[in-house]
Amino acid sequence: KLDMFSSTYLTGEETTAEIAAKGILTGSSQARFDGSIDIAETATGSQARLDEHTLLLSEKAKINAIPALKIATNEVKAGHAAGVTRIDEEQLFYALSRGIDEVTCTRALAKGFLESLYGDYAEKEKLSSMIEEKLFYNQ
Repeated sequence: KLDMFSSTYLTGEETTAEIAAKGILTGSSQARFDGSIDIAETATGSQARLDEHTLLLSEKAKINAIPALKIATNEVKAGHAAGVTRIDEEQLFYALSRGIDEVTCTRALAKGFLESLYGDYAEKEKLSSMIEEKLFYNQ
């Protein structure tokens, strides 16, 4: 079980915030993401974005995502999103029909799902190995 909370406060003029969270749940994992961005009256001209996306790898895995915006001025650009997805059956079928086993396909799709978040990170190779180790340590 994992509960994650994120609070961001914008108080200065023309400030920017971009919060992106991605996760993968398997087995009977349960998670909660409670994220908020508060934009003060003094933060005119600010831009903010809050995104949370989760990939569920089992039927028992569950996520409760609660993104929120509190905006005290009219002159801002702000948005939020939350998405939950599973491995696409067509993608899995395509891989299996090409001789790729289900575990290898699931690993590749899971890594691809997360890679869009850290793809430009300077130490992405190190991060990629850590993620693979955590995701698939029991297989």
